Amino acid sequence: MKSAALLGSVFAILVLFFSCSAGGSDGESGATWEENAERNADKQPLAVEAVEISRGKLIESIKTSGVISGINEAYVVSETQGIITEVDFKLGDAVEKGQILLQVDDTIPSLNAEQAKQAYETAKINLEATERLYNEGNSSRAQLAQAQSNYNGAKANYERAAKALEDCYLKAPISGLVAQKDSSIAVGNYLSLNTRAARIVDIRSLKLEVPVGAGEVGLIEEGAEAVVDIPNCPKENPTATVEAIAAGSDPATGSYTVVLTWKNNCPDTVRSGMSATAEIETREEEPVIIIPTSAVMQRQEEKYVFIDDEGTVTPVVIRIGRSIGNKTEVKSGLSEGQVLIISALTNLSPGDPVDSTLIGKSGNWK
Repeated sequence: MKSAALLGSVFAILVLFFSCSAGGSDGESGATWEENAERNADKQPLAVEAVEISRGKLIESIKTSGVISGINEAYVVSETQGIITEVDFKLGDAVEKGQILLQVDDTIPSLNAEQAKQAYETAKINLEATERLYNEGNSSRAQLAQAQSNYNGAKANYERAAKALEDCYLKAPISGLVAQKDSSIAVGNYLSLNTRAARIVDIRSLKLEVPVGAGEVGLIEEGAEAVVDIPNCPKENPTATVEAIAAGSDPATGSYTVVLTWKNNCPDTVRSGMSATAEIETREEEPVIIIPTSAVMQRQEEKYVFIDDEGTVTPVVIRIGRSIGNKTEVKSGLSEGQVLIISALTNLSPGDPVDSTLIGKSGNWK
């Protein structure tokens, strides 16, 4: 009896609020909502859809998309120049780290390296001889310093010459597949300095960099799982891991980059550069009361919803929190188990009889 009396009091207060906030009358009929509530007993119940109010996660998962790349990719860049004398790779080839991919004419670099090596060995012998004489008292400190300087210079020259010779042989910096080959790479062509001769992609594992909005990035944490959908992969969608989350947004788009990684379960069909979508699992949160955003109405500064109270429309003022998509968090005003009306809202007034059909729980609303 006490609960019934309390509910009646709340209903009377809410009807008074709507009556006052609306200027005391219904814009169409000219009657106050209080007067509408008194005459509604003669109305036929209006069929409406409703949901049972329950708790849930505001966002179960975040869907986004991006372009796949290899877990490790590297360009083969020339650090020398000259005529190409040999090419040992083509697009799609599997190569190993350190494998020679192409060679330029090494005649001059080879002669320079041999000459520098001889000068280095001579300087080394001279330094050792001068050190012995100095220790025996037959050489001055200045002579020893000069011998040390000559040795250091010869050693540096030899290392530069050896590096120049080594650069005549372009090698794969990583193991993987050849994803790109410069069109100028052919025997007889001139290789210029800093030419990107090839791009090697390691696709044994893959990564996907995806954009996430400011309202969602806080719900993602490193180590979270994500399901990746790749149209070219006939096998089961792989489960990826959140590897990194950008600390700042992209100035151009305002989104935050999230990096997903996984082992390539379709190495024969999935390649770097293909498009994919991902559904990222959000962090664990305490369940909150969730309702459809479309069920929230407003009068002046107050937000309210319509509740089916044993077949009668009852307005309830609520305080909302976050809203994402068609889901809104309710911080106060509603309790689990109440029946929330979600259809025909513009045709309803407090006290109207309704015949509600439950279509689910608000916490599971999509």
